[in-house]
Amino acid sequence: MKSHVVEIHDKPNDFITIVGRTNVKVSARKIEALIEFSKGSYGENIFNEALEDGRLIKVITDTNKIRSLILMENNKVYPSTFSVSTLDNRIYLATHFVKSKEDLNDEE
Repeated sequence: MKSHVVEIHDKPNDFITIVGRTNVKVSARKIEALIEFSKGSYGENIFNEALEDGRLIKVITDTNKIRSLILMENNKVYPSTFSVSTLDNRIYLATHFVKSKEDLNDEE
């Protein structure tokens, strides 16, 4: 029988990058919703309402680069250059325990 040590690594913080080059980060645990953004979509309506209400945090100047919106617990809206699926994966990794690579290989 093969024995091995299982190491569980906790994340030192839960921040995820939401804009690539500027390294804008938010707390993954404070995200309420991820909304797909495109012209003429529901996401565009959310964007415009947040802009009018002063809830939009302007971290991207070129709206053509926005791929998704992040609604936070405090009702602020952050645009992101990443897709909803990419952000979802980042949130998962930032908020869950991760086994070491060796342990993942042993499970195969």
